[in-house]
Amino acid sequence: MSSTKRIPADVVIAGGGIAGIVTALQLLRGGLRVALIDRDTPERLGGLAPWAFGGMALVDTPLQRRKKIADSPARALADWLRFGELDPADHWSVDWAQAYVERKREVVALCGDA
Repeated sequence: MSSTKRIPADVVIAGGGIAGIVTALQLLRGGLRVALIDRDTPERLGGLAPWAFGGMALVDTPLQRRKKIADSPARALADWLRFGELDPADHWSVDWAQAYVERKREVVALCGDA
């Protein structure tokens, strides 16, 4: 048995991760009615942001090196596979994650002292 619940909204946002929450807040501040819909439980609102402590996915930065924090694309990928809920059998997701961590290292190098 399914039920339908009508929620009056000007905008519907699919996804209660950090991007969805920030977008919803901006729209609310602009006076719009917003419905934020997510597949997960209310306790997991924010997606992976609560576990990232608001941090960015930067890999092997000069600051990490100065602070003697060991990091590498391989370590970042291993962390992502362990905590990011990626299915290791899904080669597209894993390939994308691998390219992301490799590219993050290049971007940090281009930006200088991150």
